[in-house]
Amino acid sequence: MDWRIIADLAVGTAIPLLFMFLYALRKVTGQEVVFFITGFLIGTTFEFFIWYMGPSFFYVRMEWPLPWPTYYLCHSFWDAGLFMGGYYLTGIILKKPYALLYTHFDWRELAVISIWGIVTSCIVELSGNGIIWQYIPHRWNPVWITVGKQSYTLFIQVVWIVSPVIFYLICLSIRKRDFSKK
Repeated sequence: MDWRIIADLAVGTAIPLLFMFLYALRKVTGQEVVFFITGFLIGTTFEFFIWYMGPSFFYVRMEWPLPWPTYYLCHSFWDAGLFMGGYYLTGIILKKPYALLYTHFDWRELAVISIWGIVTSCIVELSGNGIIWQYIPHRWNPVWITVGKQSYTLFIQVVWIVSPVIFYLICLSIRKRDFSKK
């Protein structure tokens, strides 16, 4: 099995395990667990859409050793990790305690998580598209850039422009709930 598939599985498995471990150590709050679950659910919407669209839209270029749903679940955990990475990065960049993040609409918070989503999407696509997976260009999923001989389509870039905004808005709503009494 290719080392990239092993690394993909290892990270996709480690992310939820690490988050549960940090929650057990009380390093992660109940609201942050709900943020993580939110990121996972947002990820499943586009990961399983990709699966639903089938090989005329997207295919995995390497042999995946497990049943196919695990590929998309694994990447949904990756997505949750990326969303939470953006959340924690927002606190670091804005020098705000995490308890004060996402409590009210702040363009700076939205900008950080949005830029994070776009940058990480580009990095992930440049490191995996054409190697581990491949998007098929279509009229509604055009090529937006070609690097060397590898073409990159617009779909996943649009996903990572829109999904951090959705994540942020949902997290603002979650912050209004009190999870300490549950």
